[in-house]
Amino acid sequence: MTRIAFVQMTSSANLEDNLAQMEAKVKEAAQAGAYMVIFPEMAYFIGSAAQALKIVDSFEPVLERFSKMASNYEIAVLPGTLREPVPGSPGRYFNTLPVFSVQGDPVAYYRKLHLFRATLPDHEYFEGKYCEAGADVVTVEIAGLEVGLAICYDLRFPELFRALRTKRVELVVLPSAFTVPTGKAHWETLVRARAIENQFFMVAPGQTGITGDGKPTHGHSMAVGPWGEILAEKKTETGLVVCEIEPRQIRECQAKVDAWASRREELLPIP
Repeated sequence: MTRIAFVQMTSSANLEDNLAQMEAKVKEAAQAGAYMVIFPEMAYFIGSAAQALKIVDSFEPVLERFSKMASNYEIAVLPGTLREPVPGSPGRYFNTLPVFSVQGDPVAYYRKLHLFRATLPDHEYFEGKYCEAGADVVTVEIAGLEVGLAICYDLRFPELFRALRTKRVELVVLPSAFTVPTGKAHWETLVRARAIENQFFMVAPGQTGITGDGKPTHGHSMAVGPWGEILAEKKTETGLVVCEIEPRQIRECQAKVDAWASRREELLPIP
């Protein structure tokens, strides 16, 4: 059994304030006996487009800050996502989820594959205006668990989660900043569906409330088991949640309904 923690935040356009809040939660998670702590998408900074572009150059120094948090508190840190500069393309960045081991070593980087675009009552969203899409499906071992990495809008693309399942992942983490309209309509349904259809754990920490760009976010961070049950949840308040992941539950689900063994790979191959 592995104890993990996830954090629901309302991130602002104040980098130092966000980082201070995050370090306090890393310390709290470590004191609670968690082996890893997972933050929402863009936990370290949310501001206007102009403000966000100025933050891109802080990528390396911020990585170092998270590395020190992980090593100082001896806990694996998944700090949500950072804006990683795209080499040779000034003004463009990847939406990148790094992973730091308990020693503070960067052991994985996942660059968001699917960039959010939507026309909603409050705003028209087009993440690709400044952001470059990644190109790799990424997994990493943490605390003896095979962990798959995904980010927010990726949730709507089940083929990514099927591809992660082929890599024998037991847990997928999904740092997010879901909008309120899409969150109310789809968030819980999609998080639970991805867990059920692939028979693995999902941990999906999100932004909540009005963030630093003035836009409302849905919250409702949750951990979901392979049978689709909600193991732990934050509604709309900020804070840290600690829960237990027991891989044995995956085998129990497969013993009940071994859907993976019933796939028609010859007709519907997984990329």
